[in-house]
Amino acid sequence: MATESNSGSYERAVELAEAGQHEQALDGINQHLKANPKDGQAWNDAGAILYCLGRVNEAIEYFEKAKGLCAESAEIYWNLAEAYLDGGFPGFTAKLFDGMERLGILSADLINRTANAFVQQGYYGNAVEMLIRSLQMSPGQEILQPMIEVIRSKRPKVAFFAGGRESEEIFDFVAQRFMSELHTAESFEQIRPIMEWCDIAWFEGCGELAVEASRQAKNCEIIVRMAPADVYETWPERVEWENVNTLIATGNSFFKEELVDKVGDIEQRTRLVTIERGVDTSLLEFTDKHRGRRIACVGDLSGKSNPMFLLQCMQKLHYLDADYRLYFAGEFEDKAVEQYVRYMVEALGLPGVVFFDGKPKNMNIWFRDKHYVVATGITQDGIMGVLEGMGCGLKPLVHNFPGAGRLLPEEFLFNLAEDFCGQILSDSYKPAEYRDIAEKRYSRMRETRGINEVLVRIEKDITEQSRLLQSRRPIQDQFNNYGTVGDDMNQGQKPEYGASDYSRTDGEVLPANDNSQWSEAAGGGVLSGPEAVSSRISTPTAQTSAEVIPIEPIKPERLNVIIEPAASATGGNAGSGTAPPEVGYSADRNQPKATVGSLVERSGSISEIAAQAVRASRALSQTAEQNGILPTQSGSDTVGAEPANLNQIGYDSLEASVRDEKTARAASEFSEDGLRRKTSVKRVKVNQIPFVG
Repeated sequence: MATESNSGSYERAVELAEAGQHEQALDGINQHLKANPKDGQAWNDAGAILYCLGRVNEAIEYFEKAKGLCAESAEIYWNLAEAYLDGGFPGFTAKLFDGMERLGILSADLINRTANAFVQQGYYGNAVEMLIRSLQMSPGQEILQPMIEVIRSKRPKVAFFAGGRESEEIFDFVAQRFMSELHTAESFEQIRPIMEWCDIAWFEGCGELAVEASRQAKNCEIIVRMAPADVYETWPERVEWENVNTLIATGNSFFKEELVDKVGDIEQRTRLVTIERGVDTSLLEFTDKHRGRRIACVGDLSGKSNPMFLLQCMQKLHYLDADYRLYFAGEFEDKAVEQYVRYMVEALGLPGVVFFDGKPKNMNIWFRDKHYVVATGITQDGIMGVLEGMGCGLKPLVHNFPGAGRLLPEEFLFNLAEDFCGQILSDSYKPAEYRDIAEKRYSRMRETRGINEVLVRIEKDITEQSRLLQSRRPIQDQFNNYGTVGDDMNQGQKPEYGASDYSRTDGEVLPANDNSQWSEAAGGGVLSGPEAVSSRISTPTAQTSAEVIPIEPIKPERLNVIIEPAASATGGNAGSGTAPPEVGYSADRNQPKATVGSLVERSGSISEIAAQAVRASRALSQTAEQNGILPTQSGSDTVGAEPANLNQIGYDSLEASVRDEKTARAASEFSEDGLRRKTSVKRVKVNQIPFVG
């Protein structure tokens, strides 16, 4: 009888909520929850009622509890995302995106509104990440490009002094997020004016230039990225590391130990981080093939790559099974090595068994008919070719160089030529497992995440230095500039020098970076009953490690950049309002111009999208001009060049207050409908996903 009574009270509460009697409905559902504390749908319905009443913080508590009980409910995910956004927690909204995408309810509109909220709070880096992800989801939103350009113009300028394919790939990633230039030079005098222009100078593959740059008067922050082979050079000992902001070691922990042994006090002189190189498996074609007899070796041929030992291994294998073939993909770096290797191919009786293919134009095609990928180098420099092969499903075999055991499982390592033959002839062959190792342990996403974190840390340092200088200005000057837009990106003390390691599992939090709002929360950790919470904004209880955000609630205003018609994308809850004028384009697609035309009748049309985005772009451009900061490089060819991922986002905790009202006012131009929130709240129904059809 009690169960029937509770069920009846719940049904009556739902009827009251649908009739608009929210206070009475809330009392009824709370009575039901006292007797049924594990009813996830009831927690969700109570949260929706609280949201309708404008009690957003309490609604968040209830939605979190509902999510803990019904982890795969699309309705609850959507409600919680909207509540987080309304409560001024865009970071917590963004952490739900992966789950929402898995459930098929993530929309470009929600991502864009989250970007808008980040802009309002001054977190331009996070806003860029959101817009990049939105473009990845809906590439047709070409008008987002001007917004990204304006935001990039407010961030530090980065100059790359580097070379090589991988350097260009890293540069492309950074150029999507910062105003960047890529340079090659032979002398410091050639790069001196560039270092005076940039805020961050990145040195890679140019050790002598880094030595000279570290000895100059400081006018920008310096990053040096070292490859494993660099530790055996002499230049690291001559760098004035006190003048280098960050040293990135690209090898594993063994490489870092060698570096510390070579430059003993380096960890006290600069910030040392380890970011292992990764591969973008999304660009590698996987083939679930059976065992075969074709062996690949990828990378330029030198004394360090040790092709001489591989020939000895191949001679023994050929004796055991004459059908195996070895293919090299790379060029000889040393004429003496080339002469010796070609001579030994003849001497060991391997003509027609060993082939030199040079550098293939398309590695996917080249890997397609191979079955094993091998590296016999004396350092880990050749490991990238192995990882690429693993991404295509090839079985790896790696000579046991110092530190190899920290890169791959022991089953893939060999010491002797006999061990090599034993692994090749083994029946064990699991292409999916090899691909999985490359994806999870050596993904390009993890590498770029670490790089982004380094850049954002330096961005924070630059911002703090700028604030310190501003605080020392005469009081009258501060009054004269009161209200101008500032680069309020982050808060906090400059991190102490020391070593950080980004070679970790994806679920771990990066050091000195509170990304608790980005990680998928586990179930539980929320209120066990329908207790009321304070009206002040506090961090949602499922995220106990985060701190209180000392700001007033930020009302979400839609960034109306949506591709689908509003009726299908938002279930008719997108709100109404006067449609904007049509927008045309000049020859330069990145320079939109407004034209006089008829009003757009269909909500969500391309013209409406463009008009709304243009207003946002112009508003942000105006604020940038007021600060004297203008874009100097379009960079439009790099946006959307590769997928963005939330785990790549480096930023500090969202504990900073909104210091400048002008930024918020400019960002509010992302939407013209000031009544959108009230309209959407009224349409929340307890048995539906709000704002979704």
